[in-house]
Amino acid sequence: MDHDVAQLVESWVTEFERDAEPDGTPESNHEPQLPVTSSGLFYTFTDSIGGSVSLEQHDGRFQHRGTVAVRGRCASLDDAGKETKLPDHAVRAFEFVASWFGYPFDAVNLRAAERNVLSWGFWGLAGSELATCLEQWKRESPEAFTSYLSAFGVDIADGPTLHVKADGATIDGRGAEWTIATEPRLLAALARAGRDASAQKAQLDIVLKKWIAPVLFQPWDPSTGRDAITVETLKSAQHVAVLLYLIRRHGRRAAMRLVRTVNTRYRPENDHDAWLTGLVRLLKSLRREHDSSEVLRISSSPELTAA
Repeated sequence: MDHDVAQLVESWVTEFERDAEPDGTPESNHEPQLPVTSSGLFYTFTDSIGGSVSLEQHDGRFQHRGTVAVRGRCASLDDAGKETKLPDHAVRAFEFVASWFGYPFDAVNLRAAERNVLSWGFWGLAGSELATCLEQWKRESPEAFTSYLSAFGVDIADGPTLHVKADGATIDGRGAEWTIATEPRLLAALARAGRDASAQKAQLDIVLKKWIAPVLFQPWDPSTGRDAITVETLKSAQHVAVLLYLIRRHGRRAAMRLVRTVNTRYRPENDHDAWLTGLVRLLKSLRREHDSSEVLRISSSPELTAA
């Protein structure tokens, strides 16, 4: 750990120890211009948007577990699906996986990974994906972005690069991530931003573009010379949801390796049940008992079979 990061970590711990004792006194002296007051780790916004955010500390880091789940079809999800040209059964599968295996839209720092300083939203966007998402949100809804984040000194520069204005200085990139992660007021502002519909649309867009479309619109099995793409081969919401769950759990490449191994013996377009059974057997042989159980749970959900 380099010297600068060590200082940030020490600041993080010190800040938590200072804020962790609720005394009922607003802590606005540190950043008097910010429209937010706090009692311990409960933050109340006093601007025209309003609202409150309750933070907690877990494994030495601040987090917000979220309050706005991806639950049910909504305008933002339907619009994002149409723009990505996903068929309806794929949108249903994505909504299911996002609801059951993702986080709320306003979650912050629930994606626990050592390399991540800061994560946001239902997919746990971090690093360059987080910056890209915020850039898109700012570009498409500048007024909302300004009200929720720029007013608190959080912004996006060309690159895209996250930057924060704090204590008279501008901090960029990973340092900006550390600043937000270690300053509860800024973390609360980022969490509240996830409740805005245009911010939710930006989250959906970046996840569909970066995670989902590259898999669903690639050739299903290039080795056979077939022209069919994944989303045309997996014709049921259950099939697509199983694949998206594996992507969410293990990443794009690992998910497709698993599926293509099963495809050497079973074809979902020929025998739905045999393909799922083969996938479950493969996962069990790899000692992925949890995943095999989840695949069975997904494939039996009435949410995916309802018209």
